[in-house]
Amino acid sequence: MSVLWTLVACFLYLEIAIIFLFLLTLRKPQYWRTFFGWRITKFLGEQSTLILYALIVILVLFFAESIREFHKYGTKIHTNTNKGYYEDQMRLFRSQRNFYISGFSLFSLFIIKRLAGLLARDVTTQSHQD
Repeated sequence: MSVLWTLVACFLYLEIAIIFLFLLTLRKPQYWRTFFGWRITKFLGEQSTLILYALIVILVLFFAESIREFHKYGTKIHTNTNKGYYEDQMRLFRSQRNFYISGFSLFSLFIIKRLAGLLARDVTTQSHQD
């Protein structure tokens, strides 16, 4: 795996960890209130749309590149004879893997955005009720 695709896979693992943390119901609203009260969290909240759009653009570019490779090696296998067949199969497998990694990473980004918004809204309604 190249360095770029390794970074995309690490970003996907980070997203999965963040989603898992957001889905933990063991934390009380007071914890989330203090978490959203931190300076770094406030800064990221103010810049969240810019950061989100930048990440979406980057992931869409990786997704488009994986689709391009997917079609390139998919058509090459059907027109290829025995010479280099297994190499093309390996490249097709890698492009399919990259397709799934970048697609799921892009999908997870939207899930994180929605979960963060729901948690922030829940924290603000809980703080107004107290």
